[in-house]
Amino acid sequence: MKNNYTFYLLILISIIFTGCRNDLETKSLPGKWQLPIANGSLGISNFVADSLLTTKGADSSLEIYYEKSLVNYSLKNLVEPIETEFFENIKLSSIELGDQRITKPISLGEVAKGAGVTGVVIIANNGNKMPIPPVNNIPSSDFPIDATDFFESMTLSDGFVDVSFSNGFPIDVSNLIYQVKNTQNQNVLFSDTIPLIAAGTNETRTYPLSGKTVEGSLTASILEMSSPGTNGDSVLIDTSDALVIEMLIRDLVPTEATAIFPRQTLADDVNVRRLTADDNLKLTSMVLRSGMGVMDAASTIQDSIRFIYSIPSLSLNGTPFSFSGVIPPAPPGGVSEFNKTFDLTGYTLDLTGPNQDTFNTFYDHMEAYIDSSGTLTYLSLEDSLYINSFTGNVLPEIAFGEIERDTVEIGPETLETDLFSRILQGNIVLDDAEVTFDFSNSVGVPIDVVLGNLSSKGVDGNLVSLNSSWLGQSQNFPAALYNAGSIQNNAQAFPNNPSNSNILPFIENLPVELGYEGQIIVNPNEEVSNSHFMHYEDGFEIGLGITLPLEIGLDQLVLEDTLDWNLNLDLSQSPQGKIKIKALNYFPFSANLHISFLDDLGSEVLQYSANPALLAANVETDGKVSTPADNTLEWNLSLEDLETLVDAKKAVLRIEFGSHPNPEKLFADYSIDLNIVGEWEFGN
Repeated sequence: MKNNYTFYLLILISIIFTGCRNDLETKSLPGKWQLPIANGSLGISNFVADSLLTTKGADSSLEIYYEKSLVNYSLKNLVEPIETEFFENIKLSSIELGDQRITKPISLGEVAKGAGVTGVVIIANNGNKMPIPPVNNIPSSDFPIDATDFFESMTLSDGFVDVSFSNGFPIDVSNLIYQVKNTQNQNVLFSDTIPLIAAGTNETRTYPLSGKTVEGSLTASILEMSSPGTNGDSVLIDTSDALVIEMLIRDLVPTEATAIFPRQTLADDVNVRRLTADDNLKLTSMVLRSGMGVMDAASTIQDSIRFIYSIPSLSLNGTPFSFSGVIPPAPPGGVSEFNKTFDLTGYTLDLTGPNQDTFNTFYDHMEAYIDSSGTLTYLSLEDSLYINSFTGNVLPEIAFGEIERDTVEIGPETLETDLFSRILQGNIVLDDAEVTFDFSNSVGVPIDVVLGNLSSKGVDGNLVSLNSSWLGQSQNFPAALYNAGSIQNNAQAFPNNPSNSNILPFIENLPVELGYEGQIIVNPNEEVSNSHFMHYEDGFEIGLGITLPLEIGLDQLVLEDTLDWNLNLDLSQSPQGKIKIKALNYFPFSANLHISFLDDLGSEVLQYSANPALLAANVETDGKVSTPADNTLEWNLSLEDLETLVDAKKAVLRIEFGSHPNPEKLFADYSIDLNIVGEWEFGN
């Protein structure tokens, strides 16, 4: 265990000294004083990042383990997330009211009541035959037309009414003058004159309704009507015979209306979607690993809006995905909203298209409509329906189909490593190392691979290529097998150690970059099948693993660490003194110590080099260092040195190990610990 008693004593002195600082800065206190200035430690973490270190064996010696994926040929890199969207903003101007047909019969008896003596005779001979004399200028009469079963009122930007007169009387009708008006506001919608409607025939006229307001309660008025009679011929009198007025109100486009609307289709859209995938993938289905669907809708329509959104080719346990909902009627002048999110994880997506004759294709269907409620509802041209349905983050877990032959070039690629990035310069001497390449094929087709040159680039830019018998040779990996949701891959490892490669010089180069290149041939035999498969993450992978026991020798290796520096001295007291450095070296290697002092701009203003070098610690019989080498260094300072040190802001500790070619095991608690103390003497 390290001896920290001196350190704690120095802290206590520091507290006492700090409590007296104001007096020291204002008074001349004769005598000698010691003041802790800084402490630091350079350990194993200055060699290698802690995240790469593990312990091994009974003695808990250190080992570096580093792994990286060099190649991953999988769906993750070949298929883009599925994003779909249906968006529509439907204005009421795109909705037409249903056609309305209104029929009003006017019987011969009703007309005869206003035809004077002739009319009385006609009514009296009901059921008999008699000749009917000419009848002129039958007085006007009004006949109510009730359309309130269809609408209460509507103001139209477009529309037409077809008016048909079917003459069921036994006599011709001549000089028929008529009009149709709103009963409540008495506005005339249209009027006309028909010269002649022969008995047993009909006459149809069409009138535009654009710009008109039509009420549900209408009045049809016959302003004037005559008949030439039967010209002396006897006819059977039946007072129930009628002149039938039929009105067909059609092609209506309202600006506003209060009506009973029939079912209105607002949207009925089928969208064929294309999966964005690599050209060599002809996928027919996939199981989803993630995904969500969102339905947002808003309506100002004062009636219920029903919708159905479906993806017929998407199913869960055999049930196609379909989602329906109702947007409630909006309050007058307000908005009714609807929002729903649904999870698509685990669904199966068929990619053979609407006719199941293609690949990488699916479709969806959006239907929205106003269902007939049977009640009067107010609608305005300003009313609208907003629908936005979309999917996001839809990713496949596994996909099936045909994977065509494909040649994929690997690199040249450069992989930055953090293995020895903390070492500034120098070399290490290794006793053992292993670099393993792991190949794994989880794809449902065979794959050939050639991994070519692999090189390490050291901190000094030096390049060392790996020499191994399998590099540059084609390796074949059979197709993986898929059974009941499980993938059985084909894997093989290629270890490189001192017995079969130049792995020691490769690693001793202290690589900060690894360069590699090669080629993958997917489905080299061009097998044609729709039962190929590929996983989203687990495809064809090449992994790199480096195992490096920290049993090393050092050759001119350099480590650095930076400390904050704050020497608070009142130079007006003309202090004299020196700096004492307590250095505890737990490494079994001797080392040279250098300290560079930097100003607030980062420029070096003073340097100290220890002499002699720090002694190495002794390795005990158990192969470990238990007691550090205790080194005490002194640095006498001139007044100029003190002035410079007072202005310094940082101290850079630099450890330079000499030549130590014999590998030694390193342990987690190995370090060089430095305590820096100032010893000052003030004049009277």
